[in-house]
Amino acid sequence: MNYNNIYYPDLSTQVDASIFTKENGVSEVHFMIKPDAKTGFINQMDDLQKAWKRRLSELNIEPESIILKRFFMSDLVNQYPLFKEKLENNTSKEEGSFGVSIVEQPPLPDNKIVMWAYHIIDEKKEARKYMQKNNLVWEHNNCRQIWTTQMIDAKVESSFDQMDSIFKSYTPMIESYKLNLKDDVIRTWIYVQNVDANYEGVVVSRRELFEEKGLTKETNFITSTGIEGRFHNPAVKVSMDALAVDGLQKGQVQFLNALNHLNPTHEYGVTFERGTTVEYGDRKQIFISGTASIDNKGEVVHVGNVYLQMQRAIENIEALLRDTQAELSDLAKIIVYLRDQGDYLIVDQYLRNRFKGLPYVIVWAPVCRPGWLIEIEGIALTENLNENYKNF
Repeated sequence: MNYNNIYYPDLSTQVDASIFTKENGVSEVHFMIKPDAKTGFINQMDDLQKAWKRRLSELNIEPESIILKRFFMSDLVNQYPLFKEKLENNTSKEEGSFGVSIVEQPPLPDNKIVMWAYHIIDEKKEARKYMQKNNLVWEHNNCRQIWTTQMIDAKVESSFDQMDSIFKSYTPMIESYKLNLKDDVIRTWIYVQNVDANYEGVVVSRRELFEEKGLTKETNFITSTGIEGRFHNPAVKVSMDALAVDGLQKGQVQFLNALNHLNPTHEYGVTFERGTTVEYGDRKQIFISGTASIDNKGEVVHVGNVYLQMQRAIENIEALLRDTQAELSDLAKIIVYLRDQGDYLIVDQYLRNRFKGLPYVIVWAPVCRPGWLIEIEGIALTENLNENYKNF
């Protein structure tokens, strides 16, 4: 993995990138763009967009390669109207279609907005992307990624009913692509307002729907993060983003367990995979669920100590990566969720020393279990050579 970082003093913005390059194929780039927390929201968003576009130009990356922009924001209810106007005004025609994900998870230490941007660069211009059924669809080499964002239902009240409605809308939508939850949905991100009160409804609703659709401990679940996150409509208790992939053969998807470090999630009543690898002829894309300080008996490790919990979470991620012959150095980006904002400096200093150059963001977002002070999710990419599968 090639990390590429720069700070623009005139824009007061840090731009960190991971670049996975395939000379004869398709490259992937993850940006994490962080304006300094010294100006207001409007200025930070302007600086963010300018810094992103400048870095694209310097790295000779065409704007049309953008697939997804996820914005972490500090006060979504008040910022959303300004954000929507700014995004529309600052989006160029050259970018084409892309997915937009927004969540209130205040970026730390005190930023108002941070952007994760995901690009897929096809130098041969054989790929295409377009919006369909409110999804961003990217197609290349008989593979189709379907990114769905901002799934909500504010018409029902409880977190159980909102989660149920989201999945009952999402399931027939992907089935219209001749896909299904069990085999083709690779990753979900579930954001829960007031996670301490509302997460249980999400867990029960998802478990019941998965059983109905044939996702069990004997088959597989879906790699996922379930975390505190708010929408701009206060009536929304649950929102979800998801990635489904079409065109995969049997055997291309591997589920990661690391049973020496982690227990199966169903043992404590939840239904998600620890991690998923999608193997192509030329690479592996590895999606790591939100991972905390937990042992192989399902117990919280290092209660009350964020530094040791962080070490254990990273140790668990390393073990999951080993399941698919990958290493921590293959990480393309991570998102770090903290229950206590006061732990930021400890965590940030550790990450700066341990992962030099790795794009990351630390946000305030309480984890689904009060004893966990920190949770980390990530995406990794590795080289691969398997003639049984087509290249990405």
